[in-house]
Amino acid sequence: MKAVTMSVAGHGAPNAKRQTSNFKRSGNPRSRTFGVWRSVLVLALWAGLSHRACAGDTLWSAVVLATNVAKPKEAPTELREFAPRLKRVFNCNQFEIVGSAAKPIEDRKEIWLVPTANFWFGVTPRRATSVEARGGYLLSLQLFQDKRQIVDSDTRLAPGSPLFIRGPECANGGQFVFVLQVRK
Repeated sequence: MKAVTMSVAGHGAPNAKRQTSNFKRSGNPRSRTFGVWRSVLVLALWAGLSHRACAGDTLWSAVVLATNVAKPKEAPTELREFAPRLKRVFNCNQFEIVGSAAKPIEDRKEIWLVPTANFWFGVTPRRATSVEARGGYLLSLQLFQDKRQIVDSDTRLAPGSPLFIRGPECANGGQFVFVLQVRK
């Protein structure tokens, strides 16, 4: 085995002497090759596991028109599970989906969701590692209306806990509501 020699010259010490460390490096090229391949394998496994952590998750978005009417229709199937919450928060009794879009989630890959021609989302999800995230994601979220950015935010989103964003009012007195949800 050879002792590795390190030179500190050129790092602010022009007259520095060479120092010999206690670190010994094997002269066997096979052991170095094995170390390189082991590092490549670890990185490949890590990349595969981080991608697999998102496997099956889908990000669903919708543009919803919320109104108050005398005879409200039943909420659409996609909104039924959280219709009572929507009624309470937005003080409306009818909700209609104007448009929706869904895409599979890939960790740290930008997703463009275009539920309507006038509103679309730019989302970059990152798998949350904290316990309180409940298997969710940290999102870098942008919402656009006709090429104009109206929301730029970072937020947490977990399955079973959708995000509602109050949008602009409509000419007919209704209110746009934007919904983002992680679906398994």
